[in-house]
Amino acid sequence: AQWALIVVADDGSGIAEEDMGRILEPFYSTKAPGKGTGLGLSIVFSIVRRSGGHLKIESEVGVGTTISIIFPAADLALLSTMDTNESQQDDLLDMRIVVLEDDPVAGELINSILQRYGARTVYCANGNEAAAAIVNDSQPFDLLCTDAVFPGVKLSDIISKAEQQSPGIRVLVCSGYLPDEIAIEGIESGRYGFLSKPFNAPQLIRAIRRVVGDG
Repeated sequence: AQWALIVVADDGSGIAEEDMGRILEPFYSTKAPGKGTGLGLSIVFSIVRRSGGHLKIESEVGVGTTISIIFPAADLALLSTMDTNESQQDDLLDMRIVVLEDDPVAGELINSILQRYGARTVYCANGNEAAAAIVNDSQPFDLLCTDAVFPGVKLSDIISKAEQQSPGIRVLVCSGYLPDEIAIEGIESGRYGFLSKPFNAPQLIRAIRRVVGDG
């Protein structure tokens, strides 16, 4: 088998020995109360583990930290065939999806991809629009496809409103990063899906399949 290695290193303050055993735990943080949680590394570990990869962290106080990630290499020819086949399917036929993305370029792209695959979408550019759309709609939604950071009503409240209006709704968070203040237990537990930006159309559809239980 072939593997791909990614190494990220810094020359910062390093990680204390007593913290090394806990840095991958959800919400563990050395920051002061109210200054954020430690969700970032635990999400990285979750993504690596689900991808069949391995994560190694080496650190020395006063010297720096090195993180090595090993992923199983993909067969590009197989991926090309999969992308061609998937683009011809109505994977999301009649699925009702709320798209929440404050970047207009990314939002329109996601929205058009979902519609091309058969979904009926409601596109919202901020949290206030999404909250209003969810609360005022008389029909249930199947999926909330959302960025992690946007203006207006915060993500945790959006998800709460969506779950009240549409019991059983699935959630897929699409983001390039998750700041410490965005603490969503559902991502760590697997209750909500997470897709790292950037992504292409087949990757988005596969992520949705996994979230709704069809992939």
